[in-house]
Parts: sequence; C-alpha cells; structure tokens
Amino acid sequence: IDTLKPIASVTKLITAVMARKLIDQDEYITITREMTNTYGNQGKLRIGEKLRASELLYPLLIVSSNDAAEALAMAYPGGRKEFIKEMNDWVNSIGAYRTYFRDPSGLSPQNVSTAKDLLTITKWILSHDPEIFDITLIRAKTIRTHTWTNATHFLNLSSYFGGKNGYTPEASLTSVSLFKLGRYNRKYAVVLLGSTSRDNDTLDLLHEVVK
Repeated sequence: IDTLKPIASVTKLITAVMARKLIDQDEYITITREMTNTYGNQGKLRIGEKLRASELLYPLLIVSSNDAAEALAMAYPGGRKEFIKEMNDWVNSIGAYRTYFRDPSGLSPQNVSTAKDLLTITKWILSHDPEIFDITLIRAKTIRTHTWTNATHFLNLSSYFGGKNGYTPEASLTSVSLFKLGRYNRKYAVVLLGSTSRDNDTLDLLHEVVK
C-alpha cells in the first residue's frame, strides 16, 4: 500500500476537488486553443465555446476529459502553475504526503501516489465533497450540444457508488472504486495502481475482503 506509482487519470478526482474549492462554479470559462492542445479529445470541447466551471466537471469525471482538466487549471486566477501547486499543497494538508502532481489531467508519469494516500484522499472526498463521486455515477450528461457517456463497467452493479479510472502506458490501469456491501451497506474502497486487468482485479480484491 506504500508503493509509489503513477496514477494517471485518478488525478482528476483531485482536480475536481480543487476546481470546486478555488473557482466560482458559475464562472464561464472560454475554451482556448491552449486548453485543447493537450493529448486526447474525450470531452470534444470546441475552441471559443463557453462552459461554466461546474459544467466542466461532467466531462472531467464522466469521460476523463484532459481538455476539461486543462481548462479548469488555466481558469484559476493564479494560472495553471499555481493551480497545480494548490493541488500539491492540498494533498499534503490532508495527510497524503507522498502524492505529487505535475499536471491536472494525469498524463504525466510524474503524477504519483500510493494506495494508502489515495484512500486518504477518497475518505476526505466522501466526508467533505461527496458530490464529486455522485458525478462519476451519471450514465450520460447532456449540456447544450454535448453529450458525455460514462463507460465505467461497474455502473451495472447496484453495490457500486462511484470511482475514477485511469490509464497511461507508464501507469498501466489505475482506479479508485467504491462499493456498499452487506446488510448494513458497509463502504469499501478498492484502489488499484499498475493493474493489467482492472475490473477483474477490483472484484478479486473485493471478494478477498468480504468472503
């Protein structure tokens, strides 16, 4: 649980936390070429369109839009560099001392954490800003001309109550997955870093805990 590994798009959970802390959620953000120059186009954001900060959370968390991550970071009044500094300062402030970020999306292999730290972060979100995980449960969200569809396989399980997946070649498959099980709906978090079979590994670990 203390092994330091790249976390890929699990990063976006922290990006969402900081966006909600640092940016007026009703503020309109104009999408620029610089924001869309990042790798990937899952959010299909268009140069010149305007979206509220709160609206950008949907592509960020539902389809893991790197464009949305960059848009939120660049919209911070202090700029992208300061936004990332705030991410690093925040995880340190809650006790995730070995977690570090170089970008807001997770593309950088230098975005690293441990399973233990990610559990600390997950517990904080559940206690202080659970709406972030609520967004990850939405199957599809339409805002004006955009529709973002959630591809997370665990949405079909009634026990699943949120999470975030990631992948880069350096990180392999990563995830935080939340489940409520048993008569009393006890909460379980399964954190994977460096997996080659995310769904199977998640369910195998869960089975080991509750069998």
